[in-house]
Amino acid sequence: GPDIAGWSRADAVLLRTADELRATDFISDATWQALASRYDREHLLDVVLTVGEQILMSALTNSLGVQPDAGFADRLPADIADEAPLVEMPSRHPELTVARVPPITIAEMTPAMRLMFDPSNSGRSASNLFGTYAWHAAMYEPRNEQSEYIRQRLSITAHTREIGILRMTWLGRSDVAWSTHASGARRTTLFSDAELRAIGRGPSDPIWDHVDAALLRATDELRAGDMIGDATWDMLSKHYTVPQLVDVVVSAVGYRVVGLFVNAFGVQRDPGNE
Repeated sequence: GPDIAGWSRADAVLLRTADELRATDFISDATWQALASRYDREHLLDVVLTVGEQILMSALTNSLGVQPDAGFADRLPADIADEAPLVEMPSRHPELTVARVPPITIAEMTPAMRLMFDPSNSGRSASNLFGTYAWHAAMYEPRNEQSEYIRQRLSITAHTREIGILRMTWLGRSDVAWSTHASGARRTTLFSDAELRAIGRGPSDPIWDHVDAALLRATDELRAGDMIGDATWDMLSKHYTVPQLVDVVVSAVGYRVVGLFVNAFGVQRDPGNE
């Protein structure tokens, strides 16, 4: 970890960033200031999304039981005590009221970015989230592609997708991501107000049937331990195909990545999502 002797200050800050994002879905003020004193906006986006992407890949490979490919001999060291900070369930980080990196405006975008963001030249404005992503032109397109896959091309139903997304954003205390998805779920009648409140109470709430309870429990397990447990996996396997199980993980943990990004950068709610 970051506190042992031998690391440069820069490397220790990167290790501490990974620990804080994993444990709290947030970067503390002191760690953020240390990062921001060294890195520009593009690098800050890369730091946070690199950690987030590895959280996603770990959750996916652990849950599916993916085995190391032949030829890769390295394994996680067994002789080092696991002293990583425990994951807060739910997180207790502060909600930033001012963005650490304000979203880019259309006027600040390069012509190439404007073409990528608004190819039809409709004049649409960027959401605060995608306006923050847009500071990094090379990252924007693949990040948008992953988001579009989760929102529009999953093999699972909208109900299944949103129950994982909402539970994950509640656990990570990502108020901006919650407000967007809760308002959408209410508007499309995916969930009643009572069900939205029960998402916060978790899988033991009597409002849920056994499948929805298993989806909520899977989300809790993914956030706490980067893996769906055997009993929960066996339950879900009775109701979902392997591609659908992949999408259960990708949608829930994909929105953990969104949530920790929103929290770390202090992305603010868009108008209408109060």
